[in-house]
Amino acid sequence: MSNVRDVLYAKSSDIFTIDEEKSIADAIAQMVERGVGSLIVTTGGVPVGMFTERDVLKVWKGQPGEFKFKDIPVSKGMTKDPIVVSPKDDIDYLMSIMTKNRIRHLPVVDEDRVVGMISIRDVVRAQVTNLKVENHYLKEYISGKFV
Repeated sequence: MSNVRDVLYAKSSDIFTIDEEKSIADAIAQMVERGVGSLIVTTGGVPVGMFTERDVLKVWKGQPGEFKFKDIPVSKGMTKDPIVVSPKDDIDYLMSIMTKNRIRHLPVVDEDRVVGMISIRDVVRAQVTNLKVENHYLKEYISGKFV
């Protein structure tokens, strides 16, 4: 069974952050430019929250009348104290957290340091790979290649 460390090893190690005082327009631009759905929000380099595509929608819905994303700091729309996982956590545990909490991105923290970001896409990719490998070995076993 795979764990979070295995999933991180198989993907890019880039961790994208944004300062909490930057605007939501800046966050949107960065997410689009980098092709990601979430950013870790920092203050002085220290993680303080997460900002995701869903947070953009929540801010948009919560603003009365005309407003501009460039006038609203990320800190006003971010998710504070996000759920985090450890590199040692099992993929099944990770999937249950994501499903139960209806979230698609989780920061991976090891010894109080963010070491990666796991998305639901990463989890699905790992599960598919595991199933393909298992299927391959079962076929070889059935065909008598293992004695």
